[in-house]
Amino acid sequence: MGHRRWKTWVGSAVGIMLLSWIPAGCSAGASAPPPMPPAPRAESPPAPAIPPELPEDPFQRAVALYQQGKVGEALQAFQSLENAAGRADVQAYIALCYGRQGKWDEALRAADHALHLDGNLILGYAAKAYALAGKGAFEDALKVLQTAREKAPEHVEVFYTTGLVRYLQKAYKDAAPALKQAVDKDPQRAYAHYYLGMAYYNLNQKAMAIQYLENFLRLAPEAPEAPQVRDLLQRLKRR
Repeated sequence: MGHRRWKTWVGSAVGIMLLSWIPAGCSAGASAPPPMPPAPRAESPPAPAIPPELPEDPFQRAVALYQQGKVGEALQAFQSLENAAGRADVQAYIALCYGRQGKWDEALRAADHALHLDGNLILGYAAKAYALAGKGAFEDALKVLQTAREKAPEHVEVFYTTGLVRYLQKAYKDAAPALKQAVDKDPQRAYAHYYLGMAYYNLNQKAMAIQYLENFLRLAPEAPEAPQVRDLLQRLKRR
């Protein structure tokens, strides 16, 4: 009799031990719950773009400032160059700087002065076409560009300024191919990417717009247009 009670007590104790081993929330014979997946890693924000270092040569430094959208600094740099009034290339860039500032009359005078100094300077024709387009004289601007095209049909300034004039004219379908040719010829030209991206945006080609606007921010992160472009990219990527 005592032997039987001892066996019963041992069996009960073993059963209690086995039950206590089963994880909480599980019944005997049920499988353990699957392990919890690891928490997703928070993506770190992209590192801010760093503008390229400026060249030491004063003229190239001024050009780099212009290309980065730092127009006020660029204008001062060009005007302070030695013999600035007698250099056609400097006068053409001064015209472009005035144009970026919306000073179209000053831009046109500087462009005409550049072409007076050098009638074969393609940049001078580009600056004059830009100034005319800024004043709303689009047909006159395109005639100036046709003269430039006859002199240098594959020049990057011809492609870029043709696209720019068409963009200002809101002829986005005509602007995009010309700006694409400018980007292909000069991939470091920040504003070719900007206007190409904006042309694609106005044509409702979202993926292409994002690509070229991101290129613009990489090349000119401190440009005046950069904050608006960042906001636009955020909206495009949420769609």
